[in-house]
Parts: sequence; structure tokens; C-alpha cells
Amino acid sequence: HGNRPSRSGACSIFRGALYGFAAECGLKALMLSCGMEMHNGKPKNREDRVHIDKLLSRYQSYAKGMDKKYVLSDINFFKKWNIDERYAKDTVLLQTEIKEHRSNAEKVRDMIKEAQKDGLLP
Repeated sequence: HGNRPSRSGACSIFRGALYGFAAECGLKALMLSCGMEMHNGKPKNREDRVHIDKLLSRYQSYAKGMDKKYVLSDINFFKKWNIDERYAKDTVLLQTEIKEHRSNAEKVRDMIKEAQKDGLLP
């Protein structure tokens, strides 16, 4: 077994995908609070219409003027995440990758809680 998922590997892969979706929603909520414009239910700027694995630089551009507690400095933030994980059957994610996805999602969750305390989000 080592570092690879066991028989519940498919559940682990799906869980990894969900961590990415949760973090993506959280960062986009923060981006909205920083002025990201929407049009017909989508970000107006096409560059903002990306998934979490490509969202960090866009988030950082919106978060420039925010308190440092909202800054994500990890350049590898969700870099190993892939949208196709949601349907992966043959893909094997290492448990360390899933833990990394979870840890990153928890960072975003904590930033959302802070933003709510600070009145940036409802």
C-alpha cells in the first residue's frame, strides 16, 4: 500500500477533486469582494474563468490591497490538482497529494472565516 490509496482510492480521488472545487469557490468569493466583475453569472474577465490549479495569480491580483492574512504565497497552491480528477477511475493520487489538497482547502476556509469576521463576506 505505502503512499497509494487502497480499495477506497476512487473515493480519495473524488475527495481530492472536491477540495479543489471548494477552494476555488472560496477564492472566487474573495475575488468578488475585491471587485471582480460578473456578467451573466460568470466572471466578466475571461482570465478569471479558470479552475483552482490556474487561479492563484488571478486571486493575487485582486488581493494586492488586502490585509496580509489574505495573501497566499505558496506558488505550488493546487498545482497538482486537475479538473479531470472528478471522473478519474484509473488515476492514482498519492495520499500526500490528497492531504495537500485538503490543507490548501483548509487555508481558503480559514480566509473565508476571517473575511466574514472582517465584514468582507456575509
